[in-house]
Amino acid sequence: MRQTELRRVATSARSLVVASGIVNILLTTLGIRGLIEWMSLLWSQGGCAPGEAVHLTQEQAEALRWATSTEGKFARNLMKWNSDSLTDLESKA
Repeated sequence: MRQTELRRVATSARSLVVASGIVNILLTTLGIRGLIEWMSLLWSQGGCAPGEAVHLTQEQAEALRWATSTEGKFARNLMKWNSDSLTDLESKA
C-alpha cells in the first residue's frame, strides 16, 4: 500500500514538472513573439524618435542625408571651430 502511494506521488510530481515545463515554454514563446511584433511595429513606424512622425520633402531628406554625412559633420565642426571669427560678420561688412 505504501509503495502504491509513493508511485502515485512520483507520477503526479513528474506530471507537474512536465506540465510546468510546457507552460514555461509556451509563455516564453508568446513573450518573444510579442516582443518581435512590438519591435517590428516600432520599426515600421520609423523607430523610437521623440515626438510625432514627420514627412520630409525630397529636398529636406537630401539635406538631412548631407548633414549626417562625413562632409556635413565636417562642415558643422568647421562652423564650431571658427565660431569666434564668424560672429558679427554682418556688422563688419
